[in-house]
Amino acid sequence: MPGCRSRCGPPRSGSPPVRTGLRRGWPGGTDPALRLGELRTGDLDVGRVLGSALRARPHGERHLAGVPASAADGTFTAAEAAGEAGLSADTAEELLERLIEGALLEMAGIDAEGRPRYRFHEPVRLATLTETAGRTADRRLTAAG
Repeated sequence: MPGCRSRCGPPRSGSPPVRTGLRRGWPGGTDPALRLGELRTGDLDVGRVLGSALRARPHGERHLAGVPASAADGTFTAAEAAGEAGLSADTAEELLERLIEGALLEMAGIDAEGRPRYRFHEPVRLATLTETAGRTADRRLTAAG
């Protein structure tokens, strides 16, 4: 928007999107928990809310949500997600559609072969990575027993 900076001024450094750098290239962007942890103000903790929303989903959806979240460009097809999760393409597509209905996933477009590509919203992707890392750490502690 031309002229917005002159009317609104630069973004405040204390605002969550500026602090967390949900934009690409943020220096602290390697730790999803750190980035997600910055998205809180007062009693509102976006990471806690999204984590709770993910945990409330049925097991199949939670499992599928954790698989493609680490895709390099952030987008994936139902077939790619199915391969990673060990599911049939039809099952994966049904679960992905449920995640879209739950507003945790969005359509990112259509690939060259005409297949839908999906993408998690950035805060949801961070919450998914954080939840997956927590489950992995819990399994390691249990195995070390």
